[in-house]
Amino acid sequence: DQAYKGIAAETASVDSAVDETRGTILVSATGVVHAYYSSCDGGYTSGGDALADPQPYLAAVPDPYCTDSPDDAWSADVPIDAFSAALRNNYGDIGTITAVAPGRRDESGRLLDVAVTGSSGSIDVPATALRALVGNHVMRSTLVDSIAVGGGSVHFVGRGFGHGVGMSQWGARGMAEAGKSPDDILAFYYRGVQFAQIADRLESR
Repeated sequence: DQAYKGIAAETASVDSAVDETRGTILVSATGVVHAYYSSCDGGYTSGGDALADPQPYLAAVPDPYCTDSPDDAWSADVPIDAFSAALRNNYGDIGTITAVAPGRRDESGRLLDVAVTGSSGSIDVPATALRALVGNHVMRSTLVDSIAVGGGSVHFVGRGFGHGVGMSQWGARGMAEAGKSPDDILAFYYRGVQFAQIADRLESR
């Protein structure tokens, strides 16, 4: 998956794939492609705006291929005391937390911000900042379907793991298992790009 585990974890098929594609790059009209990827996009890729990189090939599109991911759907409970402390340390004290609600969403359905209400005030927190506050492995993405406060915790229900921009690793695996070629996979996640040889690009300078 995302973490490279060293030479000991390499396989003959991986080595072969590296050798066969050596020197091949993806290019677009704007230059070499910024090939972002994440673990699982939760059924909808995110546009490049999510990473402040609005490239035309980084589009928000439905993705039916990453349903085998263990993070395709997830839920998490954050203790209200820990949530309140993290919020207070970064945004000030708004009293006892009484509600946490989804705010605006982007075209992929990911949250842009979250409305937090307390007994002495309220605040809109950027969703990416909130994810960092509670833990990126707890709130696995900003593709959050619902948030509720109760039972001494803040309960999140969401989909996907990571920012969702570009290629989904689990989606690429699903496409490969469905018989799609490497070219098909890259063309799906990076729209309108072309293959080029890096040597040719250097010689043309």
